[in-house]
Amino acid sequence: MSCTPKGNGLIKPFPDGNIPLQPYPADKPLQMDPEAELPIRDAVASDSVKISGTEIIYYSLDVYGSQFDPLYKEPIRRAWNGPFKLNGYVEMPTNQRIAREFGSIDVFESSAWLARIDVENARMPVPAPGDVLGFWNIFFFDKKFGINGETNTDSVFYFDVLNVSTDGHIYDSPLFVGFKLTIKRNTAFTAERRLLS
Repeated sequence: MSCTPKGNGLIKPFPDGNIPLQPYPADKPLQMDPEAELPIRDAVASDSVKISGTEIIYYSLDVYGSQFDPLYKEPIRRAWNGPFKLNGYVEMPTNQRIAREFGSIDVFESSAWLARIDVENARMPVPAPGDVLGFWNIFFFDKKFGINGETNTDSVFYFDVLNVSTDGHIYDSPLFVGFKLTIKRNTAFTAERRLLS
C-alpha cells in the first residue's frame, strides 16, 4: 500500500509504501498521567448525572455559625449553607419498619453520588456528615416516604447524611471524580425538622 500525493503535494508518500511504527522502549515503563485524565473524567461524570441523574437540593451544616449548648453540646440554633441545587445519583431507599409501643416508625437507608466538579461549580462546601439533602418531589413517593401516612406535595423528601467518602479515584492517585454519601431518613426524627430548628 502506498500513499499518493493529493492536492498541492503536501502529503508525501513513504519510500516503501508502509507507515513506519516505532516500538515502545521496553526499558521505559508506561506512564499514566492522572492529572491529564481528570478533566475528561470530570466531564463524563458531570454529563452523566445531568442526563440520567436526579435533581438534589443540598444543605451544608455551618458548624461555626451554629450555636451549641455549652454544657450538653447540643445545638441550640443550627446555621445552614444553601440550598445548593445539583444533579446526582440516588439509590432506591430500603425501608425498615420498627414497631414501638405507640405506633411504628420507618427508617429509610440509601446512598447518593455527587460529581466532584459539580460540587465545585456550585461553590458549595465539601459534603460532610450532618448535612441534609432532599430529592424526589414526586407524588408517588409522597405516600411511601411521608410521615405517618401524610402526604407532602409541596416539598422534597429530606435525608440526613451519615457518611461521606471519595469515589472514582484515577488509578492509584488521590485524584477522584465524585463523593459517595450514605443517607438515612427516620420518620420519627425527620431531616426537615433539623432545617427548621
